[in-house]
Amino acid sequence: MPRETRRTSTEEAFLFIAGVSIFASSWLLGVRFLWAQWILFGLCLATGLLGLRVFQISHRHHPRCAEPWAGWKVSGVAAIAFVTFVGVQSANVAFIPQCDVNNCVLIPVPHVAWLPSSVGGPFDGWLNGFIETENAARYLLIYSAAALGCLGVALGTQSRFGLRTLGTVLVVHGLLSAVICIAHQASGSTKVLWLKGDPVLFLGAPFFFYKNHNAAYQTLLTGWVLGWLAWTSVRKPVRSPTLGFALFVLAEVGLASIRSRAGLLCAAVLGAAWLFSQKRVLTQRWRSHRVVVSLVLIVLAMAVGTAMWQTGGAGTVRRFGQEGDLIRTGLHGGKFRFLQHQFALEMFKDRPWFGWGAGSFLYNYAGYDARVPEMASNRPVYSYYLLSPHADGDWYELLAECGVVGTLLFAGVWLPHLALWWRRRIWRDPGVFLPALAAVLVVGHGLVDSVFRNAGLLLLLGVCVVLITKRVLLRHPLDESDSVRPRENTCWPGHVA
Repeated sequence: MPRETRRTSTEEAFLFIAGVSIFASSWLLGVRFLWAQWILFGLCLATGLLGLRVFQISHRHHPRCAEPWAGWKVSGVAAIAFVTFVGVQSANVAFIPQCDVNNCVLIPVPHVAWLPSSVGGPFDGWLNGFIETENAARYLLIYSAAALGCLGVALGTQSRFGLRTLGTVLVVHGLLSAVICIAHQASGSTKVLWLKGDPVLFLGAPFFFYKNHNAAYQTLLTGWVLGWLAWTSVRKPVRSPTLGFALFVLAEVGLASIRSRAGLLCAAVLGAAWLFSQKRVLTQRWRSHRVVVSLVLIVLAMAVGTAMWQTGGAGTVRRFGQEGDLIRTGLHGGKFRFLQHQFALEMFKDRPWFGWGAGSFLYNYAGYDARVPEMASNRPVYSYYLLSPHADGDWYELLAECGVVGTLLFAGVWLPHLALWWRRRIWRDPGVFLPALAAVLVVGHGLVDSVFRNAGLLLLLGVCVVLITKRVLLRHPLDESDSVRPRENTCWPGHVA
């Protein structure tokens, strides 16, 4: 195993900017506003350029240490191709929307018919004073920022120090965010970070205006915190497990307190996985200190119950019983989302290959109302019910807006990593498995929410996937089936840890 390479000022600058980008992905008021998206784009551009420079320096001094795993190329090319696809859509406008208070009509305009196209809505505007509008060019900004940041992290994390540093950033960010989540909910604040309010769109989350975005974001961070706790309990056991359990409760309650049903489910899954990974430690501690462990568990249960009650988690649990017809609509996240998904599928049927263009669901929605008549009796009481911005399920909305081609390109970013994790049976190592499980939960969350449309959330998801894969490659060296050109005695695993 080769020695750790000497850190350079370029690597330190890269790690600093990458760390700032990770924190900024939520602290910039959930990256909802245009100014925040441009700031995040600038940070991700700097991360990408510095990461490329670190990669060049590393492989100039260690030319035989190039990573042979073909998945990096597949994932990277898919990401670049997807961003290019959205860029072509943004430049090839096929329709101009004409919207009134409760309707929208698409007017065809000349365009290149055989290329991906889009609906030319405003880049940054409003309908009826409170419905935010977007277009393909806006999503080009969003996806470009996330892609640059993730590619930069993939290229720039070339040392043990780099991997440890970014992992530490995610753990610290997760613990701090959990504290903020609990404090925000307990205070009853109706503003993001106690600063910015929105009486229409704010839904009770501390960092993001949409609580399900915040829940997905916190799920990723919680996976890293629990993975770190699992790792330290085995590799660096603390004298008292009480601190570990306290941090476990903090991370779990921070996620569950966001008042999101998806977040509550993710907290339950991650919590159960962590407890299962600690069964040996728990069993040993129970056998030797039953009274102490019993008291600790009682105190922790009371703390969890109090925190859940004070932060609104109990109300979130009750909301599960308010959905009817779960047999038919359960996998869609409820009946309203089920019908929204039907709208997206109807749009997909009309333009199956390239879709209608990123950001077009809002403008298309009114034209498909007659095809889903059941929606008329199931809409919430919104004045803009024929101007619905999203399908509440990004995989469905991707099909509608980007067609088969764009959706496959987007899926191609994640599939190589998921396949590698499965092949390497990462569930055997909880330090890697728990962050990976969180990422899988968020990818699945995309079936029932718009989790891939927020630049900060998408950036964090990509960074987490990249770092997990690097850890998997480190702990489970490649074999010939994982590489296009297998190399003997590759120095990548030892070079990175």
